[in-house]
Amino acid sequence: GGVSGRECEFEELYIPRNLEIIEHILKEDSDILCLQEFWVDNTELLQLYKSKLEHKYQWNQLERTGGRGDGLVTLLKHGIHVKDRRDIMFRDLGDRVAMLLRVEIPENMQYALPPPPANTQPHTSSDPAVACREVLLVNTHLLFPHQPYFSVIRLRELRKILGFLELYHQQLQADIPIIMCGDFNGAPDDSTCVLLRDRNFTAAQDETTEWVTHKTHEGDVVCCDYIFVQNPSERKGPIETHWQDYVFRSTKQRRVAASRRDDQTAATATLSPSGILLYNDSIIDRPLKDVEEYRFALENLGFKSVVKDLSDTQLHRLMTGPDSLYVEQDRLMDEKDAFRVYDSDGSGGISAEELSRISEGLGTIIPADRLSHALAKLGWIAMRDVKGEVDAETFEKWWREDMEPFFDLSASDTRDSGQAWNEGGSDEAMMTVKDGVRRGMRVKQLAKELRPALEFSLVAAEIYPQALARGEWPADYFLSDHGFVTCTYELKTT
Repeated sequence: GGVSGRECEFEELYIPRNLEIIEHILKEDSDILCLQEFWVDNTELLQLYKSKLEHKYQWNQLERTGGRGDGLVTLLKHGIHVKDRRDIMFRDLGDRVAMLLRVEIPENMQYALPPPPANTQPHTSSDPAVACREVLLVNTHLLFPHQPYFSVIRLRELRKILGFLELYHQQLQADIPIIMCGDFNGAPDDSTCVLLRDRNFTAAQDETTEWVTHKTHEGDVVCCDYIFVQNPSERKGPIETHWQDYVFRSTKQRRVAASRRDDQTAATATLSPSGILLYNDSIIDRPLKDVEEYRFALENLGFKSVVKDLSDTQLHRLMTGPDSLYVEQDRLMDEKDAFRVYDSDGSGGISAEELSRISEGLGTIIPADRLSHALAKLGWIAMRDVKGEVDAETFEKWWREDMEPFFDLSASDTRDSGQAWNEGGSDEAMMTVKDGVRRGMRVKQLAKELRPALEFSLVAAEIYPQALARGEWPADYFLSDHGFVTCTYELKTT
């Protein structure tokens, strides 16, 4: 009594509480756990969790940007094989992040322990009759709605995750389930949950749920923690229709083009059918004239569902307030990120086949003869290593100089205008890509593995403490300001 301050200042308080959390985790014995707001900066606490859990779980963590001190942790039983990992940085006001893991689930989880010997990989069958047991697992924590207009930012964060998933899905060339876990900081009828349901993601809690999962710092009890699943059979079209915009463009670039309202500027800014916004560099820094124009731009960018509830005063704060800086420069991927995505085999180099996938992902196909020409033009022949690949430095230089201009050209800048793609002449293969993007061609459907797909069927959903399922927050519950949401699935093949 009489002691004031934050819990993190008192080890005698937070250590016992976290030991109880660890005990609960071990008792639940889940195969996969997604934790948010984990205090990754506390080395002692980090080692405590690892020492108690490492005999059963693999540890994957991702810190929030901006030195926030906390982050995401994804725990997987040792028998689950991590085949790939990608970190998604939103670069926005809340320094939020998402962790994407591609994992392979063993046929019998009861044999997942003890940990496999070092340097061994689980057997993966290439038999077309054997089901692909891979899953894309996303762990994330979206922005808390401290301000009403933060709903725009939170929806943007989710659409960036979906855009990245679509890009990754195209590189993967296989239909596999997606599990998205996290604190979405939105109720079941929030725009983020509505968007996921529109994309055929399903969660245990629907819009009528009585569940509460979080007690906010203001004392309100809300439902905001979910486990969403999308099975391959439920996927209708792209995971995110305008995925190129959310992955390769900053909100400023998208907003400038979307705010065009008059015929004079329409020729320099066009929203293509595929969602790629094309415009001239000279208008990028044009300031917004008023709130009405900003509202018009946000509605055009797919935020109508949240903008309709915001007043002009709230939108003006979004335009001019602390988030305005991050709204302008929040592109999801730079050249280093692009290299990591397109280096699909993780070899540390980009091959000719992977270059071809880049063009397909951007909306067109490079014929074999033109691909060879592009490789020679870009120095693939002279600069590749003994494996026939180009290293990261070469690729990143090429991406900055030759690929990023795709997203900064006006719709009226055609090949006939006399502007060469490269100084001294036009690269025929790259012009093919550029023209394909400009025409808004649909992304070519890549050949998929003809193997049975894994599907998740919800068996049971529980929350601890159980009172949270009735919408009640127990007065004696102090483990966390969140409940523990657990879903049990039956794995089937189709």
